[in-house]
Amino acid sequence: SPANFPTAAAQKLAVQNLTTIAKCDSDNRELDQSPCNIFASLGVKMLYGVTDFQKGPGQHMDANSMLQFVKKSPRWGLIGPVLNSDNGLCAQAAANSGMPVIAIKAGSTHGHVVLVIPGEPEISPSYGVMVPQAAGFFLVEPDNPPKDKPRFFIGGLLSKGFRLEDASNAAYYYRKPD
Repeated sequence: SPANFPTAAAQKLAVQNLTTIAKCDSDNRELDQSPCNIFASLGVKMLYGVTDFQKGPGQHMDANSMLQFVKKSPRWGLIGPVLNSDNGLCAQAAANSGMPVIAIKAGSTHGHVVLVIPGEPEISPSYGVMVPQAAGFFLVEPDNPPKDKPRFFIGGLLSKGFRLEDASNAAYYYRKPD
């Protein structure tokens, strides 16, 4: 089948595997620091065996460092801005073809990063463009989660991971095959 139509098994496996690392455990101080980057780092390792975002055992780059890394690394390529339907389709096709794909933006402290996972792209009601399926983790206080937003999502449109104003500064990157 075409790359934009993954097998249901690939999507289900990604969701099942990522669910095991999306723990909101106040005893796990590692996930309290900047969960989006740790989730992305662990997710890329779990799904693809790629350790590019790990600085050492149990240590992960923050999102700003990840962005600088993918911009400079010959192993990673820019797809383009998130608010572009062609880029969303390309990001989804790359993820469906077994390549690690992230959507990432810089921030004044640590930025934000979301994983693109296998699935079918859809038009985002909030963005008005085609976006891929994604998984992400948000930075919140463990004892005071926001009432209107879960701490993470696994599966669903990328627009769950970035507000429109943040998406306008985010871009897709993919890891090239070895």
